[in-house]
Amino acid sequence: MKNMFSVVFVLTYTVVLSGQITSTLNRLSDGTDEVWIRNNSPKTLVSFVVTVNQVPVNSTDSHAPFVMYFDPLIESSSKALQAGEERKIIERKIMIRGTGASGFSTGLRDVNPNGASSSSSSHTATSVNRRQGTHLLEDPIVTAGVFADGTTTGEATLLTWLALRRSNMLLAVETSLEALLDAGRHNIPRDRVIEQFEKMANFSNRWYLPPEQQVGIAVYLGIIGQLKSLPEGTTRRSLPAGCFCRKGSWVTEATAQCALDF
Repeated sequence: MKNMFSVVFVLTYTVVLSGQITSTLNRLSDGTDEVWIRNNSPKTLVSFVVTVNQVPVNSTDSHAPFVMYFDPLIESSSKALQAGEERKIIERKIMIRGTGASGFSTGLRDVNPNGASSSSSSHTATSVNRRQGTHLLEDPIVTAGVFADGTTTGEATLLTWLALRRSNMLLAVETSLEALLDAGRHNIPRDRVIEQFEKMANFSNRWYLPPEQQVGIAVYLGIIGQLKSLPEGTTRRSLPAGCFCRKGSWVTEATAQCALDF
């Protein structure tokens, strides 16, 4: 499996192309901001990342760019962008919930379509005085992606982030499989295995780690949930293939079977 993953990574970053993705920011009259991207290449864009600047509504809002990832190897519900396809990938809108003497009670909503993952914190409801023409997103929009044939396009830094997410997901998968194999070899009680995975999840959930290095948390939490749901007295030999997999997770039944066939 390690050799297979190594080949994937070699193919993923062979040639960098330019001008293959175009992006558009649409500002609608109701305050909605939409980000659209188009794949101008004749090849399928299998994974990509988009960043767009945020416009702070009040002093507590982040000034950091809003970042969204679309990678079916991590978010299995993400869809590839076909050749010539144009898609709305980000929508942000100021939602008016009511009015009062102090002004509008306003909530900020993010719409993450197509199984995307955001590394930016979503806004929560807050009270502000809405200004005429207020919008939440602004140019520039920066993109990068990986095509089906392994060539890449876009900003080099964003390509590095894509690779970092994939490498950390692979690390989480391999670490989990090894932990399950070890538990089976030494007949470690289920409670101790759950405790081990809880520690692994906590170690990955650190404030100083960027979101790209925390993608493995979902793997650990998914395994914890499956272990807790197993009936009492279940042995490792009787566990069904895929029992350590969350539905829709990148940890497929095939990789789970590897953990059981020892």
